Amino acid sequence: ENTTIVGLSWRSSLTTHSRNEHYLTIEELEPLFSVPGVTFVNLQYDECNEELAWVEQRYPNKIVNFEDVDHYNDFDSVAALMKCMDLIISPATTVVELAGALGCPTWLFSNSSELDWRKIDAHGTDVWHNNTTIVEGQVLGDKISLVETLYSQLLAYSKSKEVD
Repeated sequence: ENTTIVGLSWRSSLTTHSRNEHYLTIEELEPLFSVPGVTFVNLQYDECNEELAWVEQRYPNKIVNFEDVDHYNDFDSVAALMKCMDLIISPATTVVELAGALGCPTWLFSNSSELDWRKIDAHGTDVWHNNTTIVEGQVLGDKISLVETLYSQLLAYSKSKEVD
C-alpha cells in the first residue's frame, strides 16, 4: 500500500494563553486523521502520551511514535527522522524551523496575521525556507477554518502522491 508519511507537531512546549492561539489541540486536528493513505509520525517534543492515546483509540495505527527518539535533546535523531518524511506539518516551533533548514517539504500552519511578513508570494512560500509553505484558514483566528484548509490540502497532497 502506498502511504504518505507525514510528520506532525501541533504546539510548542511553551504554552501560554497568548501563544495558544497559534497552536492546535490533537482533538482540533482530528479531521486530518481521517485522510486516507496518510500515516502520521509524532514530532511533538514534549509529553504527549495522553494525546497519542486519544488518536490511537479513535484511529488505530494512524500515528507512529518513536519512543526511543528524544525529540527535545537529540536533534541528530530528529533530523534523521524528518528526512524520512514526505511532508511535515507544524506550527511555528523548532520543528518547523529544523524541517525547513533540512529542506524537508513543510507546512507551517498559522492562525494569525503575525506570520504574514514571512510569506514572499501568493502561495505562502516562507522567506527563509523555500521548501516551507505557510498554510492559513479562510478566516484568520478561526481554528476550524485552519483545520479545514489543512484537511483539504492534505487530501489533495496524498492523492497526488498516489499518482507518483
